[in-house]
Amino acid sequence: MRSPARRERRSRVLLGALALAACSESASKSAADTDYVCEAVTLTPVPHGQKLVIAHRGAAADLPENSTEALLAAAEGGANAVEFDVVLSADAVPVVMHDDTLDRMTDCKGAIADKTWAEISACRLNGGYEVPRLDTLLPKLSGYRRVFVEIKTQDDRAEAAAIAVGQIVQDQVLYDQVVVTSYNLRALYTLKIRFAEPRIHIGYDGQDVDVLLATVNMGFDYALMSYPYIDRCTFSLAEQMRIKLVTYTVKDKDDLFTLNDGLFRDYAYGVMFDDLTILRDNRDDLERKLGHRLDGPKQCKGQDVVWDRAAWTCTTRCTASSCGDAATCDAKTGQCVTEIAPVQTLDALFSALGPLIEAGRAAEAAGDTEALATATAALQAEIAPESPYHERIDLLATLLFSQADRHAEVLDWSQLDRVVVDDTRATLTTAAGTEWYFWRTDAGWQLAFVQTP
Repeated sequence: MRSPARRERRSRVLLGALALAACSESASKSAADTDYVCEAVTLTPVPHGQKLVIAHRGAAADLPENSTEALLAAAEGGANAVEFDVVLSADAVPVVMHDDTLDRMTDCKGAIADKTWAEISACRLNGGYEVPRLDTLLPKLSGYRRVFVEIKTQDDRAEAAAIAVGQIVQDQVLYDQVVVTSYNLRALYTLKIRFAEPRIHIGYDGQDVDVLLATVNMGFDYALMSYPYIDRCTFSLAEQMRIKLVTYTVKDKDDLFTLNDGLFRDYAYGVMFDDLTILRDNRDDLERKLGHRLDGPKQCKGQDVVWDRAAWTCTTRCTASSCGDAATCDAKTGQCVTEIAPVQTLDALFSALGPLIEAGRAAEAAGDTEALATATAALQAEIAPESPYHERIDLLATLLFSQADRHAEVLDWSQLDRVVVDDTRATLTTAAGTEWYFWRTDAGWQLAFVQTP
């Protein structure tokens, strides 16, 4: 059997051959702006319900990193997955800590590997919080879709750390939730062999595309890569290898908007964030990039308080009298909204305005902005001035004219029973509970994502 080190060397050789076969690049461009063309595979978007928004060390901008409190608070910041680190204590307890010493994060000093859990548990994180241990922490994180546990022990005890983590995952039957990651290939290979059945999810952590070949050759299923190294070719290779590709680490707003909108929205299995305030402050743009909702807290304290996604804060639940004449109180959200009259009335438009709608669709498909504007104006002229659709003609035109391509699934208007709008977004709800979210941009209304029950 080949050693992990030999397998890794072999993976680097194979990578060159596979990349050469799958990708071509323009010789006239620099490495920084090369446009890779990967023709060996048609990229398949990751379904929106599977995408991960990962909080790196939890809500570390507001609470001590890797603390229980920071990891739990990440859900309120919009994350559906968390990542944290473990280091092995002297008595083989996986301690949730990034550093190999207690110096930076606690009121104690010294190497974690030299101290027992009894000694470490007497220490306090900055702010007075307790130092977590893996076995007691994991049950508290059951609400997350994935929990990434990175083994930080990099010395000759890395394999022992991997075995200790794997034993906890096995004992708590968390095969479907936990992903064990590390830069240390030997530790991950030990984990794979020792816990072959049931299989534990394993992710190899690195900064360049070599990670992909090492991942597939070692039989792992996740690759964690720094996002500046990821391009279309990387996604192509990952898909051919059936690897879930996770990118890290978004540290600020500039990083967020550096992400290639099309690639990361469609093909990244997960995106890791250092600071969850980025989710709050740039939520709408990020939701479009990732293709799914980022919910805040499921509930706010007090029966009369609800979560206001627009303001990203708790607000007082509306009443019938607090919304005025122009809006109604939405019992579901507890907020004032403008609701367009029954969507089923659109059914009649198809028979009455069929030729006009077909002309609008043809203009949309051809990218003929002048013809599209003409069709939109003609559509508005056919809508009674008192109809709520008259004032929302741009939204109505988007729904009707682009239905043939971008919104092909919305064909049966009889299944839609509700449209709620404000100045920047609209929500269409079907009788089955599926919600379609649209954003108004400078280019008009655009479908952001679809949320199924």
